[in-house]
Amino acid sequence: MFANFQTINKQNALATMILELYAPPPPLGAYVEMFTFYEDYDPGYSVERLLPEGVIEIIIDLTETPKFIFDNDKLTEIQSCRTAWVSGMRNRFISISAGGPHSSMFVIRFRRGMAYPFLQMPLQELNYQVVDADLIFCRELNGLRDQLLAAATPQAKFALAEHYLLQRAKGHLEDIPPVIRFAIQCISQHPATIVISEMVQKIGYSHKHFLALFSKYVGLTPKQFLRLMRFQNVIYNLEKMDGQNGRASLTKAATTIRHILSMISERFRASHL
Repeated sequence: MFANFQTINKQNALATMILELYAPPPPLGAYVEMFTFYEDYDPGYSVERLLPEGVIEIIIDLTETPKFIFDNDKLTEIQSCRTAWVSGMRNRFISISAGGPHSSMFVIRFRRGMAYPFLQMPLQELNYQVVDADLIFCRELNGLRDQLLAAATPQAKFALAEHYLLQRAKGHLEDIPPVIRFAIQCISQHPATIVISEMVQKIGYSHKHFLALFSKYVGLTPKQFLRLMRFQNVIYNLEKMDGQNGRASLTKAATTIRHILSMISERFRASHL
């Protein structure tokens, strides 16, 4: 079913902001978490900061206006992005253009550790980077972008993206080894208690071999991935807080987040388990 997440009528603008989300069904749904389409997203500020989430995304800009990545501290422009780009794994927040009047974007968000069949490259090569999509897909995504621009409805856009991805990954959906799928599931479901060395021992692989496989198919090392999952667990618990107890816990949660972000930033590039 197509999910119309929300349509917001902006009282102080000429345009209507459209935001629609779609979670594709199997088999694609096992690899892609969500498609997002929006038009005229105008948050009222020019720079948006996104926390690290441990996912890879393809962003297709349906306008001709370049978007920018900014230095996190100085907020100066450090990279421009046009047409389509791929956002790899990162260890800290990223500062990006926040949309504006007449903006229009289509975003493909892969599930954690599930992007490999579609990108078909060692995913650690994308770490800390936002890469022009042509460098990975040649000019394939330009064809999809043209189709998205011509599609009359969000539902038609979702169908086009679903068809393209299934064709792109044809014959590759089983490329991710079962042992890597198992490890992703274990770490994602039990970030607070899992011990990487014990998990690797149970799997029966050498640490070196498992590290190489995990980095290739996920992008991060197992410990890097675990740290991000623990960080996301803190965010999830923070979002559940409400009432006086929630407010009292907010300072503690914020302190924990700062600690985890600092730890991730310091250790993210470590190559050992």
